[in-house]
Amino acid sequence: MNKRVKLFLLAAAALLVLLAVGCKTAPKPTAALPEAEYKQAKDLRALIEKYSLDQYAPDVYRTADDRFQVGEQAYGKDNELSMAALQDAIDGFQKVIDKGFPQVQKGADASKSAAEDAGAPVAAKNEYNAALDTYNQAVKAGKAKQYGQSLDLFPKAKAQFDTAAKVALQKKDQVDKANQAVLAAKQQADSLKAAVAVKADYAAAQDTYNKALKARDAKDYDTALDLMQKAKDQFTSVAQMARQKKSNAEKAIADSAAAIQAAEEQATEADKTLAGGQ
Repeated sequence: MNKRVKLFLLAAAALLVLLAVGCKTAPKPTAALPEAEYKQAKDLRALIEKYSLDQYAPDVYRTADDRFQVGEQAYGKDNELSMAALQDAIDGFQKVIDKGFPQVQKGADASKSAAEDAGAPVAAKNEYNAALDTYNQAVKAGKAKQYGQSLDLFPKAKAQFDTAAKVALQKKDQVDKANQAVLAAKQQADSLKAAVAVKADYAAAQDTYNKALKARDAKDYDTALDLMQKAKDQFTSVAQMARQKKSNAEKAIADSAAAIQAAEEQATEADKTLAGGQ
């Protein structure tokens, strides 16, 4: 064999050996750590646990949590597997939140309705408006998919609506008690026929009472309470005036009867005198 050919073949063989060795020892490319996915999955999982949202989609949550465990265990070891598992977990956790989130809002909605039925928008205006502001913030955050913020705000709004309803109902109770006092005073005035005896004053008291009832029906309990107390005082005064008029009238009648009796006695004596004189 030609020396040059022999050297060429040896060199080619050596190159093939180097290439083979190089292929065996070159490191296999590995996938990057799924750091963002791991954090997102953990955050969603924590949110679900904090508000017990898993109760609204237990099967979906279990499947998602199993995938999360796989992704966590493979993290840093088999990043391709970890990435795939964590993405599955994120999808599942999001479905759980989408199912449970409206249930949390329903609690706030129920308290909102109860506060409105109690008249809180008028009777406890400051408390109701504060609750409504929190509620609107929660709704806005939910629409923006800011579930953590929204789920924090809805329970707060619920508590505020409950407080507003309590304040309104306490005021209503005060008005109801005041109304009973007015009716008692009015009944006393009616028993003395005050509507006739002191007609103008009785009409003024009735007008105040009618305004109080109108304010109560509008759930303006502060105004209603003030008017109820005023009406009670007016009916009490009317009853006193009617009682005094009745007393004066009875005294006048008694005085008149006594005067008539005295006149009759005088007439009798005069008759006797005249009869004796004859």
